[in-house]
Amino acid sequence: MTLKIQKVTQDPRDRSGLSFVMQFTRPLTPHERQTVPMFLSQLLPTEENGPDTVVIRKAREEWFTLAQHRQRWKALLADAEAQAEKYLAQDTSAEGLAAARADQTRRRLEAIDWDDDSET
Repeated sequence: MTLKIQKVTQDPRDRSGLSFVMQFTRPLTPHERQTVPMFLSQLLPTEENGPDTVVIRKAREEWFTLAQHRQRWKALLADAEAQAEKYLAQDTSAEGLAAARADQTRRRLEAIDWDDDSET
């Protein structure tokens, strides 16, 4: 399921009114927890907040109400999701290689005849 912004609200913990909570339509994956704050920080300081939220600091209302800013947030989020998918593919291929090496080692060890006294 594509990651999308569900809503943005002011952070009730910030009395200055300059922090906003961005909530997504689903929880972030482990890789997205790294990439989403990194990509969104290109606009404003962003940090992970919860399973499906980030906090954006030093922002004003205009960052979320103006159409061009909303489009930029959406584009950065799409880029972050794409990067997270690349990281996942790299991890998956690395895990696949490790599993193949382990399987090859297992087969070699099983092929050893420990009762054979001849040296090869």
